[in-house]
Amino acid sequence: MGSRNKFSYSATVVDSKQEAAVLVGEAFSLALSQASLAYPSTKSNSEMRDIRRQLEHGKCKTKCCKSKPRCMKCPTVMHRLRKQGAIQLDDHALRAALLKARKW
Repeated sequence: MGSRNKFSYSATVVDSKQEAAVLVGEAFSLALSQASLAYPSTKSNSEMRDIRRQLEHGKCKTKCCKSKPRCMKCPTVMHRLRKQGAIQLDDHALRAALLKARKW
């Protein structure tokens, strides 16, 4: 009854997940390379230090405003930065990660 292979669907899902991971990695590297253009010198080291401190302590707003681009204290932005491991990044890479997390 039907020659449908149940394994072909799961292989397609895995392939699409791998493609998505590659695309996200390429987008992140592109954001890193364009970070100097996006944030020339508007964010000082103290602002990056504050963002890093907020990530470490988990302090953010209680409710998301869902605006575009999202604000820097938005819980969604903080969650995305934590998923990227932004605490260990230097200031330049943190700026790029913040740019990506806000425009996602």
